[in-house]
Amino acid sequence: SATAVRVGDERIFLELYEIAKSEQTAEKWPDGRFKRHTVVTGRLGFRVTTPGYGGFKKRWRDRSRVPLENQLNSVIIGLHEAAKVEKKRRLEQEERERQQREREKKYHELRSLLFDEEKKTDLLELRLSNWRKAREIREYVAEAKSRLGDDNGEIDPNSKLGERLAWALTKADELDPLTESPPSLKEQIRELGYYC
Repeated sequence: SATAVRVGDERIFLELYEIAKSEQTAEKWPDGRFKRHTVVTGRLGFRVTTPGYGGFKKRWRDRSRVPLENQLNSVIIGLHEAAKVEKKRRLEQEERERQQREREKKYHELRSLLFDEEKKTDLLELRLSNWRKAREIREYVAEAKSRLGDDNGEIDPNSKLGERLAWALTKADELDPLTESPPSLKEQIRELGYYC
């Protein structure tokens, strides 16, 4: 498990380890190269393992003239430098996340506006289409009366043709968004909570 220290508000991960070295042995591989093995040295090393750091010291080792315990001041300075870099990285990440949240919020607002706009456009197109149908129906009824009616363009309202033309005018009024009319059969069924 990783070891961490808190420097200010930042968690800095670090590792204390024993330095090992690779030594050549007398044994050889079949290709003639000498085999190597790892030997522990009894010397200690200390390093900052939090990723993303550069430009400052992040590794200290026991040296023959300067043991690790005599480098603690440099270690503390390194931890503070690491904390500065980590804080900058964290703040930049938080800013990117904030900007992303703002973009998503704006996107959803625009999508909602677009959805409303599309609904209004669809409703306008439906009303325009229905208005045109109503106008065509009224023109059709007027033409039917002029061609099939008596000299005054009248048709007996009790005749089959008269009933069909009266129904057509009622339908035109139902379709016409600019005319008040009683609810259609579909609207009456919807008012009861059913759909057809």
